[in-house]
Amino acid sequence: MSDRARQSSDTSGTSLSVSLPSEMRAFVDDAVAREHFGSASEFIRELIRRAQRARDKEEFELKLLQSLGSGSGIRADAKFWKRKRSRLEKRHGTKRRKAE
Repeated sequence: MSDRARQSSDTSGTSLSVSLPSEMRAFVDDAVAREHFGSASEFIRELIRRAQRARDKEEFELKLLQSLGSGSGIRADAKFWKRKRSRLEKRHGTKRRKAE
């Protein structure tokens, strides 16, 4: 089942009534027909999901920017990864297998 089909099949939950000017209702109806949504509700849910993803992306980018100023950076070169790998192997008692 596609993401859109799975998401649109989940209709449990609460209801929200929204009053729209006729121009906006026409826009919604046109978008439903053009983008092959099953209903205006599916279209609105998709708009909300897009807004949620945009908000999540914005929050993630803000956290990344904040982390840039959180202290001095480290150089993650080959020597760094070799030490890191060695510590993990000691901690977990395993050796990394070489690619064949």
